[in-house]
Amino acid sequence: GRFAFNYALTGSTGLVTTPGDLALWTAHLDALADDNPAFYASFHTLGVLNDGGVTTYAYGQERRVFRGLETWSHGGRDAGYRAFLLRAPSHDLSITVMSNAADFDSAGTAYAILEALLADQLDPEAIDASRPTPEQLAAYEGDYALFPGLIFSLRAKEETLELAVLGQQDVMTLPALSDHEFQINPITDLAIVFDREVEGPAPGFGYQLGMTGVLPAERVELAPFDPASLDLSDFVGSYYSAELSAGYDIALDQGRLVARHPAAGEIALTPFQTDVFSSPSNYLQQVAFLRDAAGQVQGFHLSGVLMVDVGFERVR
Repeated sequence: GRFAFNYALTGSTGLVTTPGDLALWTAHLDALADDNPAFYASFHTLGVLNDGGVTTYAYGQERRVFRGLETWSHGGRDAGYRAFLLRAPSHDLSITVMSNAADFDSAGTAYAILEALLADQLDPEAIDASRPTPEQLAAYEGDYALFPGLIFSLRAKEETLELAVLGQQDVMTLPALSDHEFQINPITDLAIVFDREVEGPAPGFGYQLGMTGVLPAERVELAPFDPASLDLSDFVGSYYSAELSAGYDIALDQGRLVARHPAAGEIALTPFQTDVFSSPSNYLQQVAFLRDAAGQVQGFHLSGVLMVDVGFERVR
């Protein structure tokens, strides 16, 4: 697909590169194995969680064992651009894939090239023919937040799951790939993956982005809620964030609450819990209004992709 790419960022998402540049980077990294072993090892040191668990992510790379082979990779995406860098250090091999089409599977292509080059040196591809039991489907049912305000509702239907996204009318039936994996989109290789060893209601699932990586989604408990119980006029006003040096006007428009910004235009806000709203915008995914002891709205916390609870104060 074609999407506008008309902004400049530094840091995450702000890297502009070429396949040749990435090849030079990997060659330099591989040279560190002999020139500076300790520094080289740091690039392959996996993160450790507070509970002692180990992540799949190291310093700029993700570790994945693919058909018995240890690989390290990192992908990037924005607008209609896709990039993926795959390394197999044991074979002194690196593969770079880039595309300017949003529907191109850069990670899947990189691993397909790896398979073609090392086919006779990889373990046989594992095929899981298991299917979920009614007890497993019952454990998977529930509401899960991928990001604040982006909530997936899963319900059992016959021998698989149905998926509805908060604020959207469509309901999808997810084909079961195994007893704990369910396909969202076969073209982009999106899937939901549960822990196979879970007991009782699943605490969350992994949002599998094909071979690119996994995003965690945690179970959330939504309280019974009637949108009509809210007086939307309570939220009307102007709000400002000193952290972002940005403000929003919250207004009523034909019975609905909207957020207005000179650059973003008008964004509709839909309540899904008391004083908590969602929107289709990925940078305004959840707006949680805050009240004082007298019940007056004093501000809100804004959350979205890669940001949580950015504070806005009511200025009028």
